[in-house]
Amino acid sequence: MYASIIFLAHGSTLGGEQPPKYPMNRYIAINEITEKNLVDKGIDRKKIDIVRDFIDVDLFMSDREVCDEPRDILYVSNYRKDKTFATIQNVCKELGIKLHASGAPYGRSRDMVKSINEADLVISSGRVIIEAMSCERPVISFDKGRGWGYINRENYFETRQYNFGWPTGPIELTEENLKKEIEKFNPYDGEYNRELVMFYHNSKISINQILEVMTCT
Repeated sequence: MYASIIFLAHGSTLGGEQPPKYPMNRYIAINEITEKNLVDKGIDRKKIDIVRDFIDVDLFMSDREVCDEPRDILYVSNYRKDKTFATIQNVCKELGIKLHASGAPYGRSRDMVKSINEADLVISSGRVIIEAMSCERPVISFDKGRGWGYINRENYFETRQYNFGWPTGPIELTEENLKKEIEKFNPYDGEYNRELVMFYHNSKISINQILEVMTCT
């Protein structure tokens, strides 16, 4: 009888996300780009399982329907990106949309669920995208000047491989491109977003997946 040692990689860029030199029994990655980083660092792909980033779906829930057209946009980032914020701010001003920003440079939200539900559309990357989708909000992915734009049933399965905002996303964040992505807004996409989160990012399911990896080592 021995204890299994499992390394769970939440990303691929930070030091703490890199596999330790000491061999693990199994490795868990939250998406394909994280899995690729582990393989590139010499980890046997057969020892890697993907358990996608997950959230509390009973906490992140919608408490109101979104408007037919985006009247309020929430931008969330914990990193100072003056050019990114200025681009979003200029577009919202031109389109007559209220903009709210949350995160370390802009003032942290005391209640992220409330902040998300007060918006019709959320612009962010990574985990916030999943939280907004769980609240039945349409979402736009932009991070460090690039991203995947408006996420819907056509591109969800591709964008999730890159944590909904890998900086090498195919779309450059310009005012023209952002306006095009906002024009794709469909209030009914929020319902589909919630369905995706319930199936692929539900903490109740994901924790069982992790327990299964632990018991199968």
